[in-house]
Amino acid sequence: MKKLNVDALKGKIGFIDEYDCLPPVVYALNEDKTLMLTGDTGTGKSFLVREICKAAELPFETINFHSAVTQGEIVGKYDFNGEGKVIWNDGTLTRCMKEGKILICEETNGMRSEVSLCFYSPMDFKKEIILTKKDGEVIKAHPDFRLVFTGNLGYRGTERFNPAIQNRIAVYVDIPYLSPEIEAQLLIRETKIDMPTAKNMVNVASAVRANRDKSGFRPLSTRTMINWAAQVKVGGFEALMAAENTIIPTLADEQKERDIVRQFVKGVFHKKTFDEDDD
Repeated sequence: MKKLNVDALKGKIGFIDEYDCLPPVVYALNEDKTLMLTGDTGTGKSFLVREICKAAELPFETINFHSAVTQGEIVGKYDFNGEGKVIWNDGTLTRCMKEGKILICEETNGMRSEVSLCFYSPMDFKKEIILTKKDGEVIKAHPDFRLVFTGNLGYRGTERFNPAIQNRIAVYVDIPYLSPEIEAQLLIRETKIDMPTAKNMVNVASAVRANRDKSGFRPLSTRTMINWAAQVKVGGFEALMAAENTIIPTLADEQKERDIVRQFVKGVFHKKTFDEDDD
């Protein structure tokens, strides 16, 4: 794989690297180190890797580890073709190893234990996989093959992260949410929304994220914030109406909880600024 350059990538990717996450990620990809990106939902973990791949013209595939993912989808399995014949179809991992692609494994903390077994050998120094369910064929990883995991290791409702995989990861990089000032600038950049509205939106998101342990509400992702801002600017909705269609149902399912979020959002947007008090 051609060597990646941090400075060259900065001008080509849409990821805002406020916390210098790019250098260790580039190091891992350049040096063929298994990479783990951690952080809350919607901080841009997978987005960062995809942006690097697109800018550097590197082939990649993505798989999300929901509970229904099977070993067959990862390694491969026999199936019927259009003519009714039984044929072998490579799984995502096998295909990426053969073709030298970057495999982005999303929500790794949701990976089932039996599925995690598929990754042990490809992550070891041999970087190979044996297709035991086929004919014992040994697949050696292409030199350009890279493995990237993403996930939130402390997220409630998921299985404990597999220690065997955790010990095989060489580089960990945490991707935090943007600071309020930078996130407001991002909303303006992406949707052309005005600064006061962007700041109020970010104040809502920051408060929800800061109090999630006490409130129980899930943190608002940056992509959800962009959707909210887009409805205001492009759709012409008022911010509170747009919140009804975006962040409120994202945060709460029950009507009582939605009422709480609704009142909080109204409070943020109706709060007087220092300039208004001075008039």
